[in-house]
Amino acid sequence: MWRNYLTVGLRAMLNNKVYAFVNVVGLAVGIAAAVLIFLYVRYETSYDKWLPASDRIVQLQTIVNPRDGETSRSSLAPRVAVESLRREFPEFEHVVGMMKARTAITHEGEARWSDVYWSDPNFFEVFDLPLVRGDPRTALRDVNSILLTESEAERYFGEANPIGQTLLVNRYGEDQPLKVTGVIADLPENTHLKIGMIARFNPDIEVDYYLTNWGAAGGYVYAKLRPGAEAADLNARIPAFEKRNLPAAEDEGSQSTDELLDFRFVGVRDIHLGASHKGSMKPGGDPLAVNAFAVVALLILGIACANFTNLTTARASLRAREVGVRKVLGATRPQLIAQFLAEAMLLAAVAALVGLAIVELLLPFFNRLLGTDLDLSYVGDSGIWAPMLLLIAVIGTVGGAYPAFYLSRFQPAKVLKSSAIGAAQGSGRLRSALVIAQFAISIGLIICAGVVYGQQNHAPAT
Repeated sequence: MWRNYLTVGLRAMLNNKVYAFVNVVGLAVGIAAAVLIFLYVRYETSYDKWLPASDRIVQLQTIVNPRDGETSRSSLAPRVAVESLRREFPEFEHVVGMMKARTAITHEGEARWSDVYWSDPNFFEVFDLPLVRGDPRTALRDVNSILLTESEAERYFGEANPIGQTLLVNRYGEDQPLKVTGVIADLPENTHLKIGMIARFNPDIEVDYYLTNWGAAGGYVYAKLRPGAEAADLNARIPAFEKRNLPAAEDEGSQSTDELLDFRFVGVRDIHLGASHKGSMKPGGDPLAVNAFAVVALLILGIACANFTNLTTARASLRAREVGVRKVLGATRPQLIAQFLAEAMLLAAVAALVGLAIVELLLPFFNRLLGTDLDLSYVGDSGIWAPMLLLIAVIGTVGGAYPAFYLSRFQPAKVLKSSAIGAAQGSGRLRSALVIAQFAISIGLIICAGVVYGQQNHAPAT
């Protein structure tokens, strides 16, 4: 039975090539645009979720509250907080501090500039990053050790094995010979971490100001929670922590460090779309913009579906006599309903396949344009087949609902009369409503695009 429905549906498409082409292309373009936007939205909301135990990793962020200024929030935190957190929060399995320094690195007489993150030796206890070479348990054991990502290793050593090689890293004006003890796999783009080199932090050569001053928020502090602990519960204890550790005002009338500074624990998954982007390793995202993109994708998909439904219902009015002939030949109403729905779903399925092909073609250009690493997968947890099958079913049901349920109820004797064919024009109001909705949404999107473009022209160059 279903094979017969598909055969009839294919024959109907071939006999009405222009109608089928317009309907399929219109819906395919809408699906392709919506899929691209949804891939971007999913990408923006997936930051750092790939990290092992990412739901248990938090970052200590600093909030500055000057009396006569605007409150600011930073991803940076003071180095001195590391030991205090280890001592006062038993909920933490590990606490690691990092300090970033852009410095000159010399190898075989050639100096290059790179960002080096000076980290505590327990870095891999918090961030379980994959190592291509080396052992994460011992990679930062020695104070003269340094790890490179694959890209940095190739930059300095080419195809040669970098393990055991020495780099001269300038630190406070002096070259420190550091031995390469590991190579980290290049991190994916959807992470707030922008790490090329990690060196062992050595407090013996560090400036005392950064080791003891709570106002020296020049590094990054991360912690890994024990199973069952929640960052929200720990944030409730931050005020008492600040009272115990932050120094009071030195002069009467001046603002104390306790009043000036405030701290918050933020889950690593929430950093990219969070409120604090100042001092972050990479530019953060805007959750409002991400939500707006999701709404735009839904509107584009709605326009495409409305256009598909409009064309389907417009053509359905020409098939009233076909319904009468089929009923005379013995077709039942359930069979007619199934036939019309099958034809609509077949059109929707072809449009979906064409739309996915368009996405595959445009995805490389889209990634280069946005500097992202979007990936279209069909199976697995992030597979798109299940949503696409649901979309085909919904579009096919909505698009085929009118001819399926309205035309199939006609009596053959009345439908076959020439004057009764006009009774199938009941879809006029539906088509008018769909056209008005399409134009309204399109005009709204054009206005929004114009406003955003105008705002960008007034924004200062960065």
